[in-house]
Amino acid sequence: MTHVERAAEAAVSTWMSRFAALPDREHLLPDPSVVWLKAQLLRDRAIADRAIRPMNSIQLASYLVVAACWAAVLTWKWPVINLWMHRLTPGRIVLGVSADAAASASISFAFVTALIVLASLTIAVALHTILAEE
Repeated sequence: MTHVERAAEAAVSTWMSRFAALPDREHLLPDPSVVWLKAQLLRDRAIADRAIRPMNSIQLASYLVVAACWAAVLTWKWPVINLWMHRLTPGRIVLGVSADAAASASISFAFVTALIVLASLTIAVALHTILAEE
């Protein structure tokens, strides 16, 4: 046997020894306690998601109610709001020219109350959304 053949045989023998020492499985099985812990965490997560589902539905409904109320109030008083927007010119503000009596008289206590209530509800829903995510 020549030197080259012996070197090749030694290299093959070394490689075969390392190959034989490799585990049979491509991926070793995880520790059973880790599997059990993950299963418990997933179960708890599913229970929490099931408990939160009605609250998410109520939150979505509250968004829809507040948006519908804003749409109703804006539709109800659009002519007055439009008049206010056209009268907010720098010349009228500087000169202090007040709006005419018809536009001032159309602002009712119910309208102001509706604006305050809707603004409060909008802020409450927004804060709940922000704080519930934390």
